[in-house]
Amino acid sequence: MEKIDGGKLVVEALKREGIKYLFSLCGSSINPIYDACLDAGIRIIDTRHESAAVHMADVWSRIKGKPGVSAVTSGPGFTNSLTGIATAWKAHSRIIAMSGNYETVHDEMGAMHEMDQIALTKQITKWSKLITDTATIPKYMAFAFRQVMSGIPGPVSLSFAQDALLKKVEISTLKELDP
Repeated sequence: MEKIDGGKLVVEALKREGIKYLFSLCGSSINPIYDACLDAGIRIIDTRHESAAVHMADVWSRIKGKPGVSAVTSGPGFTNSLTGIATAWKAHSRIIAMSGNYETVHDEMGAMHEMDQIALTKQITKWSKLITDTATIPKYMAFAFRQVMSGIPGPVSLSFAQDALLKKVEISTLKELDP
């Protein structure tokens, strides 16, 4: 049976939605997404600050009328992105702000960069989700795009546990139902 890792699942979803650019500042927790972008031909626009990555996704969305997508690493990379997300919230911009997160096996163990990223974004996004199961990535990515494109425009936040991005799953086990 054919297997696929979480990073490739994220990028396949981006490709399905017509995303050609990912605005980002690199970090180890999102490396699987970077690797998949290179293979899929999605151009990574690397910035000098995480907030700049989100601001660029915001401007892209405003100019093109399509979702802009950013990706930052966990911990301080994520917290640095919050200003951009809050700006997009106030401007009603259609962005998907993705971030890495610590491995789920280290939950509540004081892992490096451990924090409740979803709690920090709930007040400044239409929808926020921590994804810990690789097989659910396609359904949550699809749901994120539906959220960002429906109703009043606004940002969506997706946080990916590092092990969910690294783990390989059988393609036949992928979940495509609504969350």
